[in-house]
Amino acid sequence: MKMVKSFKKKYNNIEETFRIVIKHFDAGNIHKFRLEVKKLNSLLRLAGIVHKHSRLLALHKFYKAVGIIRSPQLQQQRIVLLKRERYKILSKSYLKYLKQAIADEKVKAVNLIKRKKPFGKEVKKIVDRLPERLKRTSIQTFIDQKMGIHTRLLKLNSISDESLHVARKSLKDMVYISSEVKESSLIPSSSSVSKKTIHATTKLLGEFHDKCVSLDLLQAHVKLQPINTEERKIWHDLENEWWEEKERDRVKIHAIFKRS
Repeated sequence: MKMVKSFKKKYNNIEETFRIVIKHFDAGNIHKFRLEVKKLNSLLRLAGIVHKHSRLLALHKFYKAVGIIRSPQLQQQRIVLLKRERYKILSKSYLKYLKQAIADEKVKAVNLIKRKKPFGKEVKKIVDRLPERLKRTSIQTFIDQKMGIHTRLLKLNSISDESLHVARKSLKDMVYISSEVKESSLIPSSSSVSKKTIHATTKLLGEFHDKCVSLDLLQAHVKLQPINTEERKIWHDLENEWWEEKERDRVKIHAIFKRS
């Protein structure tokens, strides 16, 4: 695997999506940008470049900033889809609150960008540290290690939100890195898990994570509501409804893990 070539290709994708994101901060484009950064992160982990002082700090600051923007954007979409009339009574004020939160975070993100190509200097330092090539055996070992995390989770009777987040990151590393290797089977040599199962599990874990973030945002807003009001009760009902939805997904994920 040609590491420098792969790195430059991924960084070019990041620059391309960055230029689009900075114009309007559209949720879909933010997702594309963050996806490209995640792929680059997987490559750096494969190369053993994980220490905070040897990574793309400016890039990751912007990555986090636009992630903070995207979360309330997704929340807006979910609130708009509420069908029960009693929730719609509250949605107008909450949507206004989310809109302002997004506007505030956009200002913070823009302030992080000081020049046209803000990540260039850091990129050169990383390229200088990358090995020119990486053997397939090293890549296979990396993928097997990531699968090991998944396997350890199989032994648990219950899985926390944090553990599921770790599992998602590990599976994504497997998917992203395997896609870089020609004639890759994607599947770790020590596992019988299918390609289809890995992709399905990763997708479900992503949806679960989004629901965790959505619930966190809602809970933070509920705390701002006046005590002992009818509105607060309605917010709590919605909170409980979303929590039950999230827990149903947890059961599905655990079932997939047990079948794997």
